[in-house]
Amino acid sequence: MSKRTIALIILDGWGIGSADESNPIHIINPQNINYLKANFPSGMLQASGIGVGLPWGEEGNSEVGHLNLGAGKIIYQNYPRISLAIRDKSFFENPALKGAFEHAKKNNSSINLIGLLSEGNVHSSFEHLSALINFAEKEKVKINLHLFTDGRDSPPYSALKLLNRLPRNEFMRLSSLSGRFFAMDREKHWDRIQKAYAVLTGEGPMIEIENAEAHIKKTYDKKLNDEFIEPTRIGNDNGIQNNDALIFFNFREDRIRQIASAFIDPVRGETPVASASTSNGVDPVRGETPVASADARAHRTSNGVDKDFKNFPIKNFNNLYIATMTEYDKNFNVPTAYPPDKIEACLAKILADNGKNQLRIAETQKYPHITYFFNGMKEEAFKNEYRVLIPSKTIIRQEEHPEMMAGEITTRIIESIGENAFDFILANYANADMIAHTGNYEACLKAVKIIDEQIGKITKAVLESNAVMIITSDHGNMERVFDPLTGEPETRHNPSPVPIYLVAKEFQRQKTEAEIRQSEKESIGVLADVTPTILELMGISKPKEMSGRSLLKTLL
Repeated sequence: MSKRTIALIILDGWGIGSADESNPIHIINPQNINYLKANFPSGMLQASGIGVGLPWGEEGNSEVGHLNLGAGKIIYQNYPRISLAIRDKSFFENPALKGAFEHAKKNNSSINLIGLLSEGNVHSSFEHLSALINFAEKEKVKINLHLFTDGRDSPPYSALKLLNRLPRNEFMRLSSLSGRFFAMDREKHWDRIQKAYAVLTGEGPMIEIENAEAHIKKTYDKKLNDEFIEPTRIGNDNGIQNNDALIFFNFREDRIRQIASAFIDPVRGETPVASASTSNGVDPVRGETPVASADARAHRTSNGVDKDFKNFPIKNFNNLYIATMTEYDKNFNVPTAYPPDKIEACLAKILADNGKNQLRIAETQKYPHITYFFNGMKEEAFKNEYRVLIPSKTIIRQEEHPEMMAGEITTRIIESIGENAFDFILANYANADMIAHTGNYEACLKAVKIIDEQIGKITKAVLESNAVMIITSDHGNMERVFDPLTGEPETRHNPSPVPIYLVAKEFQRQKTEAEIRQSEKESIGVLADVTPTILELMGISKPKEMSGRSLLKTLL
């Protein structure tokens, strides 16, 4: 019996929103998506708040979405875990964090808080940063703030407002600012990381403290937002010193990993983001070699820094104490305040255990999400899991290319469906999320149209090949790109529900207008229900670890 391919297509950042001009999806009225709504089973899934393990009303994000999609159960996230610890005061007794304060006291040194200053709760939390500042006041320890300005998960011009909201006490000082474009790169643009590293270590450009506001406004004058603020030291700051303590306070792992690696385990910088482990190391369809495994680890100094780091010159510090809020990498040998909950069963493992072949396709922007996050925060590929990484365009203004790599992704999907070599294909289109983050309305309209074109092509291939396709999203974003009352751009994620479409020959039937409207009125489940649905389609029993439920009966 030949394989029947099941494809899961994730339209990153594609939510269900209002029928008004703030919603580019509504304005474009995408014909291929509309065809699916009218002719195939569809519904609405919760992708935010408690439905994905976040606090009530909290918008979802790509990390959370892909974790829940792949795990088949609601994964209670780092953000609420840490927030609850602050409220019950256990945060202030956390051994990894207390260790930093004890180290600073013992050495009469400072603690350096490093991370994203954000109004959103995607990579870091303003609440968590404020708690660390209050922690320092309680312990009477000097802290230096090295903050990365946002502009994506916060309003694009909110850095000054957020700086003014920070708690103030005699123990803290603002030491440096870097736009997240530089400090939180995750695509091996080490020249960007080097600029941020320089100001952290006292070697980058310096401005007088009274001009910090002017420095931010200078960025705005260039028609750039908080994301692109040039790394700079504030006043006469000398950066991180020997005997200091460092706390990286981002709780999301992927975008803080590179800058942290320059202090913790820099040899990792020379290895690829993801790894793959296969029986022969080659894609059986195209002869492509999967991304190489990152196993090499050189000797570290006493403070965890590798002397052989070659991505850019680094300082050889003595006696640093380094802690991370969560586990950024399992090979980072430093104290972790909140290590991850174990995900024992995920879709990738179950498919591997059942002898299934699987393929992952994404461009660089979302590659970690369909691998590391979807696989339950496991870097290595499972048996017979193959990966295709399509490099994203290296550009500053993403809105100038709303097509991104959608065409190339579609070509790979269609080829793989036609070859019938894989039991499961997972692909991610980054356009809706990445372009909505820019706040450029015209680019958003183009991105929606481009994605709709891709869906039309894949739908044709699925029906011609007797495959099955599930289309869904990981969180909302594109469905609301400006405030309809004020007209102000909104670049952050939204707590909107997301669609799910089930496409196969046997499921096709024309629906009434009432049925179509009803499919976007009431939620039929959560993201964690997608994996059990795929398992039922494949005839594989759901493991006891999965709390999600199959949506087949509801959809059909």
